[in-house]
Amino acid sequence: MAGYSFTAQLRASLNPSFYHEFIPVIIGIKVYQEHVYFRRQKLKQKTKSKVKDIAGELIALYAKRREQEGFTFSPDTYLQRELEAS
Repeated sequence: MAGYSFTAQLRASLNPSFYHEFIPVIIGIKVYQEHVYFRRQKLKQKTKSKVKDIAGELIALYAKRREQEGFTFSPDTYLQRELEAS
């Protein structure tokens, strides 16, 4: 009966029927904690999977970009140099 006051523990030790009132609560808490734990594990697993998928897509995208040739601009004209100088 960890987490209960000393008085509650004393009552439970003196009167076993008092302890039986706590059993559903204790079991309910434990079941709920297991439920939350498994939901958290499932969420972590899904998140890891999604992150790996996104990382794979990014790697493929960067590889594709690296293979493409870039666009070569024409040299600056006298008009562009005058505009930049002003």
